[in-house]
Amino acid sequence: MPEKAPSGLASLTSVAPMDSPAAQRPGTAAALLGLFAFASCYFRSFAFPHLPFMPGGDQIGFFTSGSRMVAGQLPYHDFFEILPVGTDLAYTALIKLFGFYTWVPGAVMAFLAAGIVILITLAAARIMRGLAIVIPGLLLLGFLLLDESLNATHHWFCTLAAMAAMFVLLRDVSLPRIAAAGALAGLATSFTQTTGAFLVIGLAIYVAWKSKRTRAGASWRKPLLLCAVAIAVFFAINGYFIWQAGLR
Repeated sequence: MPEKAPSGLASLTSVAPMDSPAAQRPGTAAALLGLFAFASCYFRSFAFPHLPFMPGGDQIGFFTSGSRMVAGQLPYHDFFEILPVGTDLAYTALIKLFGFYTWVPGAVMAFLAAGIVILITLAAARIMRGLAIVIPGLLLLGFLLLDESLNATHHWFCTLAAMAAMFVLLRDVSLPRIAAAGALAGLATSFTQTTGAFLVIGLAIYVAWKSKRTRAGASWRKPLLLCAVAIAVFFAINGYFIWQAGLR
């Protein structure tokens, strides 16, 4: 007697859907979702084909800080900044590359959203089955990427770096992957110091647990490497500006 086919959400995570295109080609599913995320953000920030709506929100502050750095001013020293300099530096590089135009924040947000959705989908493919791998990306698109969230601030930059750090460690905890994850965690900390600090702690705990579980050498050396690389990257990005401002 044949078994009854699974129904509802259970059918998404059962063994049978492993033959689905999404399960066989997670890269294709991630690329399509990323393209959809980009288009969703783009058409809410631009009048087709390329007329930008006036940007608003906190992204304007970071965009302005980037322009001040292009003019030679320094954060902490010449203008107030409560965060690390990662977002300011990102906008500085974009302004130097493309110029000071109102379309830059909207385009940045579209690319950030696409990158995050792609990473979420690829990460989901490592731990989920079948069509379920598209659910996290769709939830992000449906519940988080609302009009008021289309604000290319430090939060989204940090999220992209944090997702990349997590994704690097999903396959294994080899030394090159730990170093890469530490560098990405240090980059994330340069956007949002609180989120980045907890990210480093969480990744270090995961690496220690994974190393102990697989008996891959001393469990404390790999977390120490991750933390050391994260701290080194953070000070490589922020150290000059801290030194120029002075501890006082």
